[in-house]
Amino acid sequence: MRNCPLEVKAKCYNAFVRPIAEYASCVWDPHTHPNITKLESIQRQAARFVMNDYSRENSVSAMLDELNWDSLQHRRAVSKVTMMHRITNGLIGIPQTQLKPLETPTRGNSRRFHISNSRTTMMKGTFFPDTSHLWNTLPQHVVDSPSTDDFKARAGDVTFY
Repeated sequence: MRNCPLEVKAKCYNAFVRPIAEYASCVWDPHTHPNITKLESIQRQAARFVMNDYSRENSVSAMLDELNWDSLQHRRAVSKVTMMHRITNGLIGIPQTQLKPLETPTRGNSRRFHISNSRTTMMKGTFFPDTSHLWNTLPQHVVDSPSTDDFKARAGDVTFY
């Protein structure tokens, strides 16, 4: 594998490893720092493999930038708000009963939702409370996207964390 071109290694990671790490990521998203770190380490190891650079002196972040790979955490956030876009536009058979629109004019987009109070950390990390928080931070031009593909492209440019 040492002589394998960088592009081939990157395509292998994107085709075989990343889909497993991202399976059901719109509903399963670790919210504790140790679990986020463990999941991100998969991509960091892949970056070292693809770049064929295992030196501890070289920055993995620089490798990720050179490969133009977003963090898995960012990709999960985009996946979650994309699912919310599908729900709010009736493109998927998930009822909107959990979503209560905010009626007070505040900063942010005009389609913001009330975030239900959660007594436990585990409940805060579930889909509707966590995704409502992310959704409420989106700019108006992203929320108003005419198609799911357009929404996903625009949401990819948003910094969530």
